Amino acid sequence: RRHTRYISVTGVQTCALPILQEIDLWGRNLAHLFCKDLSEIFYSFTHPIEAKINIYNMLIKIIESKNAHCQFNTPDKEGNSPWHYLASSITADYAKLKTDCSFSQFKNKVNLSINNIYGDTPLHTAFTMLGDPAAFYEFVLTDIYSPAEWLKSPRLGLKIKNNQKQTVLDMIIHTKNKLAASVINVYMAVVNYKIDLDDSSRSEEHTSELQSH
Repeated sequence: RRHTRYISVTGVQTCALPILQEIDLWGRNLAHLFCKDLSEIFYSFTHPIEAKINIYNMLIKIIESKNAHCQFNTPDKEGNSPWHYLASSITADYAKLKTDCSFSQFKNKVNLSINNIYGDTPLHTAFTMLGDPAAFYEFVLTDIYSPAEWLKSPRLGLKIKNNQKQTVLDMIIHTKNKLAASVINVYMAVVNYKIDLDDSSRSEEHTSELQSH
């Protein structure tokens, strides 16, 4: 029933979304639930291009709705923002599908540094929620922050530690995820010196480790 409600306000329809509120026992609002189920919604469509465009339109409606910045970055009872759930729902099929959809105009509303109660940011939960880290990172670095804007965009929190003292770079190295390493290496090759002017030795060590796997 929830999926029907999502899809009914996508596409050409322009009905306004209600103010997002807590709607389940975990304190998750419409944005949390939509992002959590995004993969299932994507594969429910017959045509992938149509699916991605409809999902894009729905996410835009949520982001633009009243109190969107607060609501889309509001944590549930485990401290997860909708971005945490999106990190576990983006698949390679979705990320690699090329459309004109772009969230770049909303990049200032994107917060990928929010920690849940486990200390994980959305960049961590691509691993801890059993998502596809490479697909999520490609989505972030294409649909949200295009390569041409990497130097001007907010820095990715690749060195933020969770409660287990793990950074995103540590997770990539530990899991030997070559696809995720490849995506992040391209990003770091562009912004590495900008990010790590005050910590260049550690960055170079991480970069060397990533490239060796």
